[in-house]
Amino acid sequence: MPIMSYCEVALTKIPKILTYRIPPRLELEVGQLVLVPIHQRRAYGVVVSLTERPPSEIPESEIKDVIEAEPLKVPEKLIGLAKWISSYYMAPLKDAVRLFLPPGTMKMEQQQVRFVRIPDERIPDKNAAEILGYLKDRGKTWVSVKTIQKIFGYDPRPRIRWLHSVGAVEIRYYMPQRSGVSEIDQFLRSAEKIEIPKELTSEQVNAIRKIGSKLGRSFEIFLLHGVTGSGKTQVYIELTKMALSKGMGVIVLVPEIGLTPQLAARFIHVFGDVVGLYHSKFSVGERRWVWREAEAGRIKVVIGPRSSLFLPVNNLGLIIVDE
Repeated sequence: MPIMSYCEVALTKIPKILTYRIPPRLELEVGQLVLVPIHQRRAYGVVVSLTERPPSEIPESEIKDVIEAEPLKVPEKLIGLAKWISSYYMAPLKDAVRLFLPPGTMKMEQQQVRFVRIPDERIPDKNAAEILGYLKDRGKTWVSVKTIQKIFGYDPRPRIRWLHSVGAVEIRYYMPQRSGVSEIDQFLRSAEKIEIPKELTSEQVNAIRKIGSKLGRSFEIFLLHGVTGSGKTQVYIELTKMALSKGMGVIVLVPEIGLTPQLAARFIHVFGDVVGLYHSKFSVGERRWVWREAEAGRIKVVIGPRSSLFLPVNNLGLIIVDE
């Protein structure tokens, strides 16, 4: 298998795609979030391609680090879709890629450090010595720089940088995992009481049969005609059952968040924990939780407004646009 020595990175603040060398210590994949140097500063970016050969001009800079978070990798298929969006709409690739990142990704990076060894060099001051002693007592446990600052009451970063330069500590960058579903639970309580649907009508059966026959076979678009209360939601549910039975994921788009609770309550009543809700009413941490659960395949049905379309739902087979 060829060794990929270079990568193209879509930076978060610069329209241009830049090429970097991959250091031997790192194994990169398309879709990973990385830390790179640019103009004597650091910046975040997403790896959009890997290559064995350098471009016409060999890049001098190399990737500094991978942002550690599990999972925090945009699936390669979605990077391909981002490239198509960028080309079709003549938009910067960085803007297209950002659509597929978990909410708040660029604002939540933190630094962690852990002990490696006592350096041969003379430790420059008392503060550096007490930081190293604190980390040594914790063995191989990663400790956030914020925690060290709280404990000692001063900015530890200059000392940590020195300790890192002599190989006394390791540093990594990561995205803290925030999860919580209290707001989601509260949101669902606003839904009206669920009514058990009646037996399917012949029109519903016909629609389910026609649409269901195309699942997983070809790309098709269907328009359901029906006034409010005519049973379209039950058609959605039956089609979702069929999609899930074939191992497919489903996205249900609603026109506004105010219409989400009633529809979501019906879906959760039928499908349980494989349903995830996603929209701006929830906190960044809650939306990141839904993103991770969808990427891991534990959430198979996502309900929300148009931003839900960019979630990494596994093996997406059905998109329902309500109203």
